[in-house]
Amino acid sequence: MPSTISPTKPQFDYITSGAQFPAMVAGFGAGKTEAAIHRSIIGKLKNPTTNRGFYAPTYDLIRMIAFPRFEEILTELDIPYRLYKSPLNYLEVNGMGAVFFRSMDAPHRIVGYEHADADVDELDTMKPEEAAHAWRQIVARNRQ
Repeated sequence: MPSTISPTKPQFDYITSGAQFPAMVAGFGAGKTEAAIHRSIIGKLKNPTTNRGFYAPTYDLIRMIAFPRFEEILTELDIPYRLYKSPLNYLEVNGMGAVFFRSMDAPHRIVGYEHADADVDELDTMKPEEAAHAWRQIVARNRQ
């Protein structure tokens, strides 16, 4: 029997938000990354013909946090997937398009692909001008 998720109220509000640019603003250890990963997975399942993006400040964070948590949650929920690590860095959920994983450490390299929605983690840890550049590049990818 597949597992279920049990988000906190703030996580649930973020995961299910219909806002154009939802955000979860909370302290250390409040589950922001967890909520972003769940939002990404649920969004992918709700929109199987479009791609998504998942962004973190560095590829190290993608490899150490995002990849394992996506795999763990999808496995717990009994959702078939295939993760293509470096150099491709995307996840395919049961043949339903992709979740592209990209780093924000070089915003000028966020080009050449498109998705319908994106989840951005740890944007607040970047220098404001670099975060703004990365945000503009990410929003420009949202054109499916």
